Amino acid sequence: MHSLRLISSSSTGPIYRLIYFNLKGRAETSRMMFKVAGVEFEDFRIDQKRWQNLTPVVAPQGILPVLEVNGKKLPQSGAINRYIARELGFYGCNNWEASRIDAVVETIGDCLHDLDIWWMIRDLDVRNKLQKHHEGKLIPKALARLDQLLEENMKAEDFLWVTRFPWQTFML
Repeated sequence: MHSLRLISSSSTGPIYRLIYFNLKGRAETSRMMFKVAGVEFEDFRIDQKRWQNLTPVVAPQGILPVLEVNGKKLPQSGAINRYIARELGFYGCNNWEASRIDAVVETIGDCLHDLDIWWMIRDLDVRNKLQKHHEGKLIPKALARLDQLLEENMKAEDFLWVTRFPWQTFML
């Protein structure tokens, strides 16, 4: 059983607690950023059985993941990832770089949305048909868009990847 204590990266730094189910999913990008940056955080994982009882305590809006920073709660994986990326230096050096990173992240998000829909379908015949459609059309089209964005970013003289790579890398 996890305790509700918080872990800090230093005695004066922020106290981070990432709350999600006991799987990778929508919290994995955040976990990777913390690990690569060497920042301590409590990785509070909830199993499905305990979720109902813990919802009011850890996720007042009823959704996960939730990031707690010094006791304040932030829901939604996209908002959490952008916050962590800004705090830990994975969000580019200026607004233009951040916007280019966002464009790649949203392209990846479009792909994931399509796959989320596929994953939820229980009828295997419908699921198999949709999978063939994804494999034949949606995924190649999305990957081509993603490849184009990444190539543009790599060629851009104003897009520097010198000190830290952008947080979109953790999503790939």
